[in-house]
Amino acid sequence: MLPNSLIEGLSINVLECLALYIIIILLIRGLEIRKLKIINYAFFLALIFIINDLIEDIALANSKSMIVYHINKNQAIDFIDGTSNVLLANSSLIKDKQKQSFHIKSNWSYLDLRNVHYIPTDASKLNETLLDSSLQLVDTYSKFHTIKMVRIDNKFSLQRTRGQG
Repeated sequence: MLPNSLIEGLSINVLECLALYIIIILLIRGLEIRKLKIINYAFFLALIFIINDLIEDIALANSKSMIVYHINKNQAIDFIDGTSNVLLANSSLIKDKQKQSFHIKSNWSYLDLRNVHYIPTDASKLNETLLDSSLQLVDTYSKFHTIKMVRIDNKFSLQRTRGQG
């Protein structure tokens, strides 16, 4: 509850955490025994850590993906293009920031997403073209780059025709 006590948008994996610990230990040990060689190792590892982070950022900036979430009777589809995304969800999930924070935002931090656009699925007419024309949402039809899909809700029913057994 303290202001600025939480840093959002920071995500590191186990290997990166281990590398940070090694860098800190090498720096402390090098300063403690006054060995420039150990401090140089720490700076070399820090440089490798920074280069690895830049490579990950470039890969994420060029990624395109679609994630389907099922959160306590709420469905959401996340269309991700680089550092931008469109969350297609019902209005109750869009308004519930606590559910989003618990179920979705950690994934956004991991994927380094910064520009979120919310689209409610329960709008009367859905007709949007987003993410620089790579995403088209039209009522029950969606197209994202090469992926095409149809959304079926609980009102959908199949009709039997004569001759089917």
